[in-house]
Amino acid sequence: MAIIPEAQGRGLAKPLLGATLARLRALGHDRAVLGTHCYRVRAIGLYLRFGFVPDVRGAAEAEAWRALGGKLPAGALEGLAP
Repeated sequence: MAIIPEAQGRGLAKPLLGATLARLRALGHDRAVLGTHCYRVRAIGLYLRFGFVPDVRGAAEAEAWRALGGKLPAGALEGLAP
């Protein structure tokens, strides 16, 4: 799922992600996996609000998430493994 650069900033991400997840549920899927880049802070905040959780695979990734946490809404990364 992606929004072309010319259309970004118009409030399309939330309805697009919602529709995508609804379609996955309708097809019988009970989970989804996505990937993004650490500099896409607004997108990461959206994914967290939709219930996605970081898949931390090691100390280096945990540290990267902690560093990113200061740019996210308070409590967004609660429960992140130490």
